[in-house]
Amino acid sequence: MWKWFIFSPVLAPGDYRNAGKVLQYGRARISCAERAVHAFLHWNLKIFFILYRKNREVDQVPADRDEIRMQKKDQRKLAIERRRSLTRQERIQKSREICRHLEVLFSGPEFENIRTVFSYRAMTEEADVDSFNRQLEQSGRKVAYPVSLPNGIMKAAVPRGEEAWRSGAYGIAEPDLHRSEILLPEQVDAVIVPCVAFDRKGNRCGHGAGYYDRFLEHCRPDAVLVMAAFDVQELERIATEETDRRIPGIITESGYLQLQTEKAVNI
Repeated sequence: MWKWFIFSPVLAPGDYRNAGKVLQYGRARISCAERAVHAFLHWNLKIFFILYRKNREVDQVPADRDEIRMQKKDQRKLAIERRRSLTRQERIQKSREICRHLEVLFSGPEFENIRTVFSYRAMTEEADVDSFNRQLEQSGRKVAYPVSLPNGIMKAAVPRGEEAWRSGAYGIAEPDLHRSEILLPEQVDAVIVPCVAFDRKGNRCGHGAGYYDRFLEHCRPDAVLVMAAFDVQELERIATEETDRRIPGIITESGYLQLQTEKAVNI
């Protein structure tokens, strides 16, 4: 009834002679208006969802979580095999190039305010960034290293001297928490993130424990995130879940890829 009063002409008090015509006219008006509103909403919603999907850059990966994890397992195996195909000398040389690119990157003016870096000590087959870590420490910057705890939490620890190191999880050297300064994720200005595999959208495949995803969730929005890996670890597309964190910068022996510009930067 309220629609009829909105769209129908106003009747003079006591004038009911043309009530039938007015009602018919009002219904016609309603029909046209409703069709226009429906068309307007339909096309606007359609445009909205197209733009939404484009902006989210939704990857065409299976929605089923078990299937995604199976894909991750296969991708992890493939990337590890590729990395193992490198000889020891090749890993050493490529790691030197990665460290050189990192040193050039962090010596730039846009990185001069970075004082605290969360880096890592490499496993046998990972990109070794130790020389870059030493360069940071020599320049007066504070370097923290990961300590993996049984509850799935990772701490950022700054060792107080060489005696503060011990053999930790997975055989990786890590700081002794009792002999180190513990940093909160919010205190870190930059993170050097290792990986098993990566793609050019910044998706990362780790060892599957989720330590870095949970740690990065609490870092500041302005913290600089850079993945370090060999070229052979790149895959066309990494299977991802909602909890996976994209890394906006990737550095390999070939150079630095900044995802904001989607351009490779030769440094």
